[in-house]
Amino acid sequence: MGLFFTTLFIFTAYVSPQIVFGALSLYHIEIVIAVVALVFSIFSAAGSGIFRMPQTYAIVGLSAAVALSIIFSGWLGGAPIALLEFLPNAMVFFFIVANVKKPVHLKILIAVLCGVALFITYNGDHAIRHLDYVSPYIMGQRTGEADDRHWLIRIRGQSFLNDPNDLAQFMVGLIPCMFFLWRKRNIVFNFLVVILPVSGLVYGMYLSRSRGGMLALVLCAVVAGRKKIGTVPALVLAAILLVGLSAAGFTGGRDVSVGDDRMAAWGEGLILLRQHPIFGVGYGLFTNHYEITAHNSVVVCAAELGLFGLISWLTLIIPTLRDAVESSEFRRAPKKVKADEAGGLPGRRRAGVGATVEPVTISAYSPRTYSSLAYASGVVATAGAEGILLREPIGRGKNRGDVAELPAVPVAAAGSYPLQFIDPMADKGRPTEEEMRRLSGLVVLSVAAFLGAGWFLSRSYTMTLFVEMGIAGAVYRMARDRGTGPAPWPLRQALKVSFLASIGLIVFLYIFLRMRSLVGM
Repeated sequence: MGLFFTTLFIFTAYVSPQIVFGALSLYHIEIVIAVVALVFSIFSAAGSGIFRMPQTYAIVGLSAAVALSIIFSGWLGGAPIALLEFLPNAMVFFFIVANVKKPVHLKILIAVLCGVALFITYNGDHAIRHLDYVSPYIMGQRTGEADDRHWLIRIRGQSFLNDPNDLAQFMVGLIPCMFFLWRKRNIVFNFLVVILPVSGLVYGMYLSRSRGGMLALVLCAVVAGRKKIGTVPALVLAAILLVGLSAAGFTGGRDVSVGDDRMAAWGEGLILLRQHPIFGVGYGLFTNHYEITAHNSVVVCAAELGLFGLISWLTLIIPTLRDAVESSEFRRAPKKVKADEAGGLPGRRRAGVGATVEPVTISAYSPRTYSSLAYASGVVATAGAEGILLREPIGRGKNRGDVAELPAVPVAAAGSYPLQFIDPMADKGRPTEEEMRRLSGLVVLSVAAFLGAGWFLSRSYTMTLFVEMGIAGAVYRMARDRGTGPAPWPLRQALKVSFLASIGLIVFLYIFLRMRSLVGM
């Protein structure tokens, strides 16, 4: 039920309560759904390891930064209002990590998100084709110089996706996640369930005419191709892709460049950070100090929440990306086995679920003789020329005598050996190590694409950020359960890395702006 209410809450937020519930949206049903999802998530969080993840404390820090930034801006009564706006977005991270426990849960969530994106794309495309310029799914934007302006029609969603750039960022982060649904050697399924929907998402990005989304798509291609063909060939192909998308009208004829107005906004953001270094100018108050937003998530976060908020923000992102990268490359080292002192029989890797380990005396057994002592423990041992053949009773009732054979264990000499067995049903329904590495690699692509778009967009606290982080956290949880994920970073180490990254990003932005100013002169 926790998964159902989590998915329903996310679906409602993305589509908008007004469209989902119509006139009933006046009763704020989405809040009721969120509360129910929270209750189920509390019960599910017990085995999730969520309180060992630094991301959890990063969200607590972000929440405190939101409130404190408003308080120190001089508007004490605005802190509860800001928190009520921020917390529903942030809580999605906990909902997903707590309730998405299996690959099938993850696929359900991705399918719902894809359905939302395709629903918006269909409505926007329908409005454009039928010249329905009053449709809420499209917007007009005037482009060009004053003497040569024209209208550019762009699709958009509702709720917090009512800006085409937000929609494009959502879609570009979703495209790699669609390959969670991919099945080996199933061409028809993959074409219908993955290739066609991904094509629809790319078409939706095209209709959004988002330059930041296009650059993020190119970045995703670079990251994906780096391991397959190498960094340099991937960059060359990315350059070709960029030219091709631009020529196809992906940006609506606009140049792919960072304009002077955006650079001025970036510079203003650094000035605001210098004036309010700890808690910033206030959550959502950047445009109170400058005419336009900064169009850079790092700059907006630093200016509005100060260093305290920026460090918390990066503590959410950096450990998530690190977990995904290391899980995608994780190789579990084979465990060393020690020979038994009695005769040199190597120990088995692990016992099956509910099994007990008993010593069995090997002497002059015939190849078809079963050890009653081992059978009483749930294992049948056969001693023969090849060694001990472990068998697990798998039958029930009249089929109780059926056994599942396991690999033979060589016997060096007669003696007493501890027998363990691997339950052949223990991994039923669990993803393989290879599958977990594949899912983690797709998470890396998704997060990289999302952050790439965020470098050109001021979307520091949108729900899509927490959905992305939640999906990554859920995959990491599965990897840890499977034994193919690294241990979580200690909070102190995560904070240290995030602090250094905050300083590095600020210095980089300052140097970049100074260099651009000098070149411009």
